[in-house]
Order: sequence, then structure tokens, then C-alpha cells
Amino acid sequence: MLPATRWPSVGLRPVVPEDQTTILWLLSERHDDLAHERTRVLNRLHAVLHDLVLGGAPTGLSAD
Repeated sequence: MLPATRWPSVGLRPVVPEDQTTILWLLSERHDDLAHERTRVLNRLHAVLHDLVLGGAPTGLSAD
């Protein structure tokens, strides 16, 4: 196997470290994605619990 420095270039850009601004932007985007996903999951849970209660499920539900 060839060492990494001897591999032929096939139109690939060299890997460079990201600057701090890009890293913070990526983290911010990830945080936003997680917040939106959490809201979506909570809304789905609320809808399912609402349907269960309307269907006659006991209202003393617990996560224990």
C-alpha cells in the first residue's frame, strides 16, 4: 500500500482544518436541528396520548 502522501490526486481538494466560525455555525445548525426534532417528537407524543385518553386509556399514566 502506498503512503497517503504518495496517492495520486484524482481531482480531490486537500483536506484543510475548519475555522472557528464554520465550526460554531455547524454546532448552531445541529442545535437547531435537535430542538426542532425534540418539538416534533413531543408533539407526536402529545397526539398519541390524547388519542389514548379519548380511547379510554387510564389517565394515571406514569413513565416509571
